[in-house]
Amino acid sequence: MISKECTLVGEELKRFVKRLNIANKKSYSKIFSKLGLSYSVQNELGLIYHYDRQLTTGSVYLPAYNQDGEHITFVKVRDDTFVETFEVNELDKKNLIITTDQRLDLFCTKTILLVCFDIEEFIILKRLTLKLGLKNIAVIFSLSDSSEFITVVHDQHKDQKIIILNKEELSSYTRTLNKVAFMELNIKVISEIGLHVLKNKFIKTLLENLRMLDERG
Repeated sequence: MISKECTLVGEELKRFVKRLNIANKKSYSKIFSKLGLSYSVQNELGLIYHYDRQLTTGSVYLPAYNQDGEHITFVKVRDDTFVETFEVNELDKKNLIITTDQRLDLFCTKTILLVCFDIEEFIILKRLTLKLGLKNIAVIFSLSDSSEFITVVHDQHKDQKIIILNKEELSSYTRTLNKVAFMELNIKVISEIGLHVLKNKFIKTLLENLRMLDERG
C-alpha cells in the first residue's frame, strides 16, 4: 500500500534520524514549546529535534507508520509549523499514520483513536492527554483529510472507537461508519484561554461522543 519510493527514502530517513539528539535544554522544538510542551515533555515523548545551521531553522521528526503499525518513514515539522514530507504521494497520505504513541497498542480494543488534521492541534492534544493521564487514547495526525483515509483507518480498527476531530466536511460520512464519531472543539482558541478550561471542555465533549458511540452500538 505504501509506495516503493516512500519506503526507500524512509529507510534513509531512519538512519539519519537515529543520529540526531532527543530534545534537551540546548536543543528543542520552539513550536512545541510555544504550544505548551516543555523540553522535558518533548524528551518524554521522544521527539527528535534537528537544527539546520545552514537554513537557520529547527525541525522535529515525527514517525509515520503504515496501517499495520510498521514504522515506514518520518515527516518533518518545522518551527514555523510547516509539515514537510519526503517522497510521499497521495496514496501514501491515505495510508500513513503519524503518532508519538508508539508504546500504545494501536490495535487494542481499549485504545481510542483520536484523529486530527492540524499539526498544532496534534501537539496541544498530546500535551492534554499527558496532563490528564489518558493512557488509552492514541492521538493521530493525518496527512490526508479525505474520507478514504477514514475508511482505511476504520477498516483496520473495526473493533475500536475512533474520534474524528474538527473536519466538518467529514461529519456526515462518519455517521455511516460503526464506532466512528465526529468531535468539534476549537482547541487552539480554548488553549489560549487556559489549559484548565481546555481540560474541562475536552473531557466533557469526549465523554459525550463516547456515550453516543455506545448508544449506537
